[in-house]
Formats: sequence, structure tokens, C-alpha cells
Amino acid sequence: MENFEINPQTKLIFGRGSENDIGSLIKNNGGRVVLIHYGKKSAIENGLLDRVRRSCERANLTYLELGDVESNPKSDKVYEGIDICKDKNVDFILALGGCSVIDSAKAIAAGFYYDGDFWDLFFKAKKIYRALPIATILTTPAAGSESSPYTVISKNENGIFIKRSLKSKVLYPQFSILNPEITISMPINETAYVAVDMIAHVLTRYFSNSKNVEVSDMLSEALLKTIIHNMRKIKEDPENIDARANLMWVGSLAHQDTYGAGKQQDWVSHDLERALSSVFDTKHGLGLAVLLPAWLDFIKNHNIMRMAQFASHIFGIPFNFDNPTLTANQGIDRFRDFLQDIGLPLDLGELGVRADDIPKILDNIDFKGRDYIGNYVKLDRVSCEVILSIALYYRR
Repeated sequence: MENFEINPQTKLIFGRGSENDIGSLIKNNGGRVVLIHYGKKSAIENGLLDRVRRSCERANLTYLELGDVESNPKSDKVYEGIDICKDKNVDFILALGGCSVIDSAKAIAAGFYYDGDFWDLFFKAKKIYRALPIATILTTPAAGSESSPYTVISKNENGIFIKRSLKSKVLYPQFSILNPEITISMPINETAYVAVDMIAHVLTRYFSNSKNVEVSDMLSEALLKTIIHNMRKIKEDPENIDARANLMWVGSLAHQDTYGAGKQQDWVSHDLERALSSVFDTKHGLGLAVLLPAWLDFIKNHNIMRMAQFASHIFGIPFNFDNPTLTANQGIDRFRDFLQDIGLPLDLGELGVRADDIPKILDNIDFKGRDYIGNYVKLDRVSCEVILSIALYYRR
């Protein structure tokens, strides 16, 4: 096990109706002038925005609104939010939504105090020392943004969306509200997307070269089985509030480093998907659904016993100690079956990607000045091309 230091900084408030006290919670955290940031429709259609307005009015808070955040949040909305916050002396940001809205809110919070173009923080890795405080009311569980220090933003440069991430302890939300009732209105396909994102967050910690990490391994396997089990329940009954509650909670846990502490982590799946969505503006979970099995196929021989363990412990496949490769392959196939059962595509061709698009995707992989991405298996450009080719036209 590796050395580690963790210090979770976000208070999580879980339960039905918990969003109704948002005004007093913001006030108790020092907010007086609040920017309410939200997406295109869910916060409006499910009545959340109206409930938040009333709560802010009861607490005598001044509030402004900025909506229409897109999937794969864009820099234009961040610039607009920074201008509003500076012009109206905003001292607190409330994000109503999923990871896209929360990421946009974090970027606005980071850019508020920065003396320059906020994009420098992402593209030039400028240091960030201060940000506006933010809180979230989660409507779409997925990326764990409600309790993480990460944000990802895209910027249009010459017709291509460059996607970059930023991490800073000042970007942890002060608190986040998780009410599973809000997620009942999520369509099944959107719920499937977020489930895959959760799985990717666990796998990035599960496939690691770190040794003697039994606690992390067992917690990872429990999270994976919980995601799969409850996603199947939701597919059968979209209004199963208990399954929705479990999926919402596991989404937060899946991106916390408590269970990943002491392990080397590998974020290749996200690096590849960001490059894909930079070119095709693909929904994050949709791209991951195609790329994750292809990545598993490519890396399986790095530690075939680990891949066979994944197959056996997650999907219940008998462990063939004489032929662990057979067990591993069956596990990857079973994973693909699960993804297909919840309505997700099997290959990039279903997303409109063709062979001559692969060089464009490769050009948008952020190698961060290195010749490779990844830690579990280091992948150079050629390796990435092979993975994309595996994902291009999957045929069992």
C-alpha cells in the first residue's frame, strides 16, 4: 500500500426534502448574494428551481440565476458566470444539477478571483489559491463532483472542443444535498450513462499496480456490484426509490479517495473519452460505455489474474485457475452484456465514429507533455490507437 493523505471537505446532506432548507444553509455558510446555476430543463421541470427560490426568499438572500449549462460544459457559460458574479458582488454559488452544472459552477468560482483569463487555470496549469464558496443540489448522480475538488471544462478552438481538467482543494463544495426523489425523473438512458461513469471511477482505482490493498479491493468490488445490481433494478422499475437512493449514494462514494487511498490510480478511460467528446461532443457515460471494454481487452494480459478476479468477483464467473485468460475474457464479455442490457452501444460505429476519425481523436488526447497516458499500463499514441480500433467495430 502507498503512503496517502486524505481530508474530505464537503458536508453531504442525504435525504428526501433536504433541499427545502437550502436558503438557511447558504446563509449559515456566509452567503448573502447567491448565483443559482443550473442546466437546461431538469431543475425547472421537477420544481427544484422554484423550491430553491422560495427557500432563498425565506432566508432573505439575494439571488441571481444563470441556466442553460450544456453537457460537456463550455467556457462561454463560465465567462458569462464570472462577469455576473463580479458585476453583482456574488459571494456564493449554488449549483443545481449533475456534474456538468457543478463543473461549470466550480470554474466560475475559480475564475472569480483570478486576475486574467480563467482558461489559464486549465490550459496552462496556473495555480489557484482562492475561489468563491459553492454548494450543490445533486440532480444527476454520476461523477461525484458534488464532493470532489475536480472540474472539467471544454473550450472551442478552431472548431474543436479542447477539454481540460482542474483540481484544487479550494474547489470542494462547502456542502451538497442529495435527495434521491429528484432523480426519479431521470430517463433510463441518462441513468445508464451515469452508472457507467460510476463504474469507470471505480475501475480507475481497481486496476492498479499497488500491492497489498485488500481494503480498497474489497470496497471497490462492493461498489461495482452495487452499481450493477441497482441499475438493473432501475431498468425494471424506473421509480424504485430505494434503488435510486443506493445509486445516488454509490455515485458519491465512487469518486471519493477513501476507498482508493494508498493505491496508484489510472485515468486512461477518462483521458480517451475526453478526446472522443472533444471531437464528437459525446455524452461522457456514452463514450465510456464503448471505451471501457476495449481498454479492458487491451490491458488484460498486464495482470491476467487481476482481470480474472474482476470477472469472478463481480460477475460470478467460476475462476479457471488452469486458464485464467478464459475467465478474464468471459468477464469482459459479461460486462459488455450488462452494458447492452441497459441500452448502451457496443462500439464507436454506433456513435457515428469512422476509421478516418481516429487520428482526430488521437490528436486531442492530453498527454500532458509526456509520451504516454496512464499508470497501470502506460499507453503511447500507438496503444491508444489500438484501443480505439478495438472499440470501433466490436464483434464478438
